[in-house]
Amino acid sequence: ACAAVQSASVTLAGDSLSVRLAINAAADVALPLPATPAGWWPLEARDGDRAAIVTRDDAGQLSIALQKGIHTIELSGRVAHVDRFELPFPTPPGSVSLTLEGWRAYGVQDGNLRGGALQFEREAASAAGRSAASLASEPIAPYFQVERTFEFGLEWRIQTVLKRIAPQTGSIPFAVPLVKGE
Repeated sequence: ACAAVQSASVTLAGDSLSVRLAINAAADVALPLPATPAGWWPLEARDGDRAAIVTRDDAGQLSIALQKGIHTIELSGRVAHVDRFELPFPTPPGSVSLTLEGWRAYGVQDGNLRGGALQFEREAASAAGRSAASLASEPIAPYFQVERTFEFGLEWRIQTVLKRIAPQTGSIPFAVPLVKGE
């Protein structure tokens, strides 16, 4: 690869999202950015103190043109009126830091991105603060069913089957605990 994202700092508060990327480019390159038309799309992109050169390909992937060197890219924009969305990182960052207000994030463990995306879920308003006339649906908490089959013969085996119950779309990172000795 001609460029690496050393770190990503994500700030999400209310309907405002900003992503700061520390990038080291070994050559002139067009680097894909964390954005999707269905989830979040930045309205402003800066490379240090100047506007960045951003393009979109036929598939809808947003990329930034970078010259050889070290860059600090800042992307900012509004979040659509949704309770859940995903932010893919086509070039995984070396480390991720999050600053959240009114949101929960999934997909980061010990400052590292697990998988290729972050998932965000809006925190539900308290029952006292929620309007009785609100028709907004509540976000569906991730729900899975784990089935384990133990075979005790000459060779012992464990078969684990994971069934996704809800929600039906989007990626959801999580861990299945191992059986002792597995």
